[in-house]
Amino acid sequence: FVVLLLQFYFQYLKCIEESLIRYVGIFAPNYIHKLSKISSCDSMEVDTAITSGSIINIKKLSELGGFNEKLFIDGVDDDICYRFKLAGYKVLHFKNVTLTHQLGEPRIVRNWFIGKMVSRNLHSPIRIYYMVRNYLYLINRYKVHFPSKIPEYRKELLIKIKNGILYDNNRWLVIKLAIRGIIDFRLNKFGKLEKGEKA
Repeated sequence: FVVLLLQFYFQYLKCIEESLIRYVGIFAPNYIHKLSKISSCDSMEVDTAITSGSIINIKKLSELGGFNEKLFIDGVDDDICYRFKLAGYKVLHFKNVTLTHQLGEPRIVRNWFIGKMVSRNLHSPIRIYYMVRNYLYLINRYKVHFPSKIPEYRKELLIKIKNGILYDNNRWLVIKLAIRGIIDFRLNKFGKLEKGEKA
């Protein structure tokens, strides 16, 4: 595994060095469940990417004011990608540079509608809170510049909330914190939700 990891790292750097595209803010890998060798350095420009495992233009990041700390978690990656792009920098995605990364907790559950066992990706109630609050922030701030992303955020939120309500043992907390996320967004209350405010 260590050898594969080192091969991945050096091949990743090689792909970046070979890239002829100028003004790149973020070089991002492709996220899968199993690390594999890099077969080619094919890349494409995208609107957003997960910054985990990405190579970031630190100088430009500093000029842009760094990451948006008021979001705390969820939506932070998309926010910095948008700010890079609005500043004239690209977000480049290497489809064959792969990195293992898991979003949420995969569970096998019984689908309420068809009665069959299916796989669903669940997020904790507190993550649902941050997703609701911060996605609403992203929608409000970037709807003019990136209108095609708005339906994606809305669909993603509805799916995550629906799965939490149907399949999470803490479904009432999912509902409560989703509503809290909406309220805090409207009140312009950001940052980390304190421990006593989660219950």
